[in-house]
Amino acid sequence: MSTNETHGNESIEPRTERALTECMTVLPDGGDIYTVVGENGGTYQVDARAERCTCPDHEHRESYCKHLRRVAFATGEEPVPNGVGGVDEKLGEQLDSAPQVVATDGGVVENRAGERTRVPVAGGVLVYEERALGRELVGFEDVEEWDSLRSALAARGHSVGAVHHLPVLDE
Repeated sequence: MSTNETHGNESIEPRTERALTECMTVLPDGGDIYTVVGENGGTYQVDARAERCTCPDHEHRESYCKHLRRVAFATGEEPVPNGVGGVDEKLGEQLDSAPQVVATDGGVVENRAGERTRVPVAGGVLVYEERALGRELVGFEDVEEWDSLRSALAARGHSVGAVHHLPVLDE
């Protein structure tokens, strides 16, 4: 994310501050696509991979809007900078990933490395493991139908070859 923000007690870029302090809900739509609902009820589609948003700020100014920033913070893609007061306590609540927070020493508070998350989908359960740079699909559980599981993988942006290369895990 390209911003002119600095960490510590110095100024935070205004869009970054709004992305963290305003009440917004980030809903996953599959892969890197999200729906962001703002506190005023506005709903915008965000493509995190292509860095696009349907909001007027992004469309007219081609800037990295607060919705793109909110998705980056909520998914843990970008750490929450130190020095922002009043961060929305529901940041990332609707997602399976966890936000990262910059520590006062300039480091980043570790994500839940090694912890597994199970996501029930049509056809079975996808098993993810938290890594330092996000979560990684590591296997499947309770597989009932491989074709439905393959569709669920494709909807989340995973290669359908993952069906053949990842282990089926025991509970």
